[in-house]
Amino acid sequence: LRPAAAAAMASASFLGFGLAAAAPASAHSEGLTPYRYVAAPPGVASEGPPETGTSTQPLGQAGFAGTTDNQMQLTLPEGALPSRAGERGARVTLEQLDPADLPDLPTGLEPEGNGYRVTMVYATSQKRVTRLGIPASLGLSAPAAPTSVYELVDGAWLPAHFAPAQSDAGFTSVVALERPGTFLQAYDPATAPAATRQGSGERGLSPGPALAGATVLLVAAAFLAMRRWGPGRTRPAYGA
Repeated sequence: LRPAAAAAMASASFLGFGLAAAAPASAHSEGLTPYRYVAAPPGVASEGPPETGTSTQPLGQAGFAGTTDNQMQLTLPEGALPSRAGERGARVTLEQLDPADLPDLPTGLEPEGNGYRVTMVYATSQKRVTRLGIPASLGLSAPAAPTSVYELVDGAWLPAHFAPAQSDAGFTSVVALERPGTFLQAYDPATAPAATRQGSGERGLSPGPALAGATVLLVAAAFLAMRRWGPGRTRPAYGA
C-alpha cells in the first residue's frame, strides 16, 4: 500500500468501519448484501426501489452529493467543478439505471447491480459540465464484489480505474471520476471465485454506519485521486 492509502485504511479501521479488501464474487442468487435494484435478477429480492439524488453544488468549493439509499455517493474536492462566467453553482444529478437499458458489456461479463449515471449542468445556463477540474470520488454500491467497473464513452464500455472496498454494510467501488458519465460494475461468472462476505445474510443495511464509513472512504479516495490523477495527467489503465 502507498503510505497515504495505508493511513486511510488505518483511520477507517480505528473508527470501526471494518474496511477490508474485497474479493471477487461469483454466487449471485444467494449470499448477496441487501441492495436496491432497478430490476432485480430472477430469484433475487430487492430491498426496494433505488433513489435518485439531485443537489446544487458551489463552483470551486468542496462538496458532497448522494442518494438517500446511500448507493451513490460523490465527493467533490475543491476545484473539481470548473468556474464559468456568470455561474455560481452546478446542478448534480445521480441516477440508477437498469443495465438492460444500456449497451451490452464486453463478452463474458455480467452486470453487478444497477447502472449509475452522473450528470452535471451549470445552474444558470444549463450548459453541461463535460470535464472536472480535479477528479472526484464516486462511490458505487454493489450486491456483491465486482471484478471490474466500466464507463460508457461514445457508446462503448471502457475500463474505469476503481478501488474495491468492503465494510460491514456491503460492497463499494470507488471510481476516480474525471467527467460526468455512466458506469456499470461487472463480474465474470467463469473466473470469479466465491467471496468471503461481511455483512451478508438476512441483516439489512444500517444507513448511519454505511453512510459514515463510505464517506470516510470517499474522502480518502478523493485525496489519493488528486495526488495521482491531477490535471493534465492521463488516467492509467485498470489495474495500474
